[in-house]
Amino acid sequence: MNDHDPMAIIGRAIPEDPPPANFDLDRIVSDGYRARRRHRAVLGGAATAGVAALAGALALAVGLNPGADGGVEAAEQFDFDPATAAYPYDEHWGAVQDPEDGSWAYETGGEADEVAEAATTAFGPLLDEAGLWDDALNTSEAEDCEMFEESATEVYNECLDQPFGLPYQRNQTPAADGQGYLRSYWLYAGDEEADAPAFTAEAMLPGGWTAEPGPVGANEFPQHLVDDEGAEFTTEEFEDGRTLMVADRGCVYDLAVVYPNESALRVSWDTGCEGEQYPVDLGELTDAALSMPEFAFDTGGLAPVDELPEPPDGWPADDGWAEGAQADAVATGEAVEEALTGLYPGADVIDESVGASAPEEADSTVLHQYSMTATLPFEAFAGEGDAHVNVTYTLPGGWTPWTPDLAEGEGGHLPDCDGKLGIDCAQVDVDGRTAVVEVDPESGVYEVTVFDEDGWAVNLFMTFEGEFDLTVEEFTELAAAMPAPVHDEEAAQQD
Repeated sequence: MNDHDPMAIIGRAIPEDPPPANFDLDRIVSDGYRARRRHRAVLGGAATAGVAALAGALALAVGLNPGADGGVEAAEQFDFDPATAAYPYDEHWGAVQDPEDGSWAYETGGEADEVAEAATTAFGPLLDEAGLWDDALNTSEAEDCEMFEESATEVYNECLDQPFGLPYQRNQTPAADGQGYLRSYWLYAGDEEADAPAFTAEAMLPGGWTAEPGPVGANEFPQHLVDDEGAEFTTEEFEDGRTLMVADRGCVYDLAVVYPNESALRVSWDTGCEGEQYPVDLGELTDAALSMPEFAFDTGGLAPVDELPEPPDGWPADDGWAEGAQADAVATGEAVEEALTGLYPGADVIDESVGASAPEEADSTVLHQYSMTATLPFEAFAGEGDAHVNVTYTLPGGWTPWTPDLAEGEGGHLPDCDGKLGIDCAQVDVDGRTAVVEVDPESGVYEVTVFDEDGWAVNLFMTFEGEFDLTVEEFTELAAAMPAPVHDEEAAQQD
């Protein structure tokens, strides 16, 4: 951290009875299967990221009155259409650099904290009433404050049992085929065991999105704030220049507020379509969203994109595809197990892990995939038994193979080669087929994607500690030995 007064991190005034909050650092991020299966590999980075994450999370709830003055002054209008503009990627976005040692840290009091504080005040009472903030997670504990323990005892004692505001993360979402990024602050609350948060609020910086309703999360540019399909959809314009959009889906409410300065807020609340119920009155949720102020975000770097991308070809969204393809996924899993045992007796595929899915993400089209977890008769982690390997098949349609000349962040390709682990992708030839490897034996990461001339791809990913019995070459050969997936080839040809 930098050398500013550590009391500034936790010594801010709070109301006598601040609303409790759920501090959920295990949020399911939008990177799809790749992110979920990397939990082992990223543990090492969590230690270094912890200081910055805690500094952001210690944005304590203050007694704001957001929206009371109608918001901040609208920013000067851009001399270009911000909907077709984007930001350059900046790994240090929102951070400041220490001039003495060159280190980067997130300071409190910036625009991210302002958003978190306002959202805590606006939505906190509703989240508390619905039971979306877990009492066991709403205050800081010893491990959250340990960075102060040796150097600042007084600060450490002050830190303990302090309430957290809504947790947030800074999002930079690829857009326009990698020509730029959207920026936002994403806040959330809900059961940490659930697949996704029941409540989210996202403060959108100007640039890269449109207020025109349409599919959310699709690979389109500009991106849409709210999807009106299948919902009771209403729009209301206010005299102060704001526009409110509400999509009522019965058990899920999606709202968006567009401000005169080209920033926006979108909110989603799942009252309990499945599982736990988190009721909320739509009118009260709407009032809370409208109480959020207009923020004067820093839009430095926002610029028009050079070329607007064509909408990509791919599979249409089909909620029933995964269920219909389950039998083919199981048949593929059986073929994978046969291939594995032929090379390494004792290997197998975990039956419960086999499944079909059709992910649709912001940087890709709809894909058709089978995923499964296999075991190999080698030790990857001491005392944990056989090594586990994630096997993911991607059927033809909606993607192209990664190549070294692609621009960083360009979407619609396999694998994503995001460099999150500090490992570069390399394109190699394996038995006449092309493969992309992203491996680092020292860090304990093996990932290989093999592309078949029939249009499908198979990805193998695993992590380990210390010496591992399989070399990079042997793991690559294992990936190349995976059988063809069972699927409807005629449907793929029609795509």
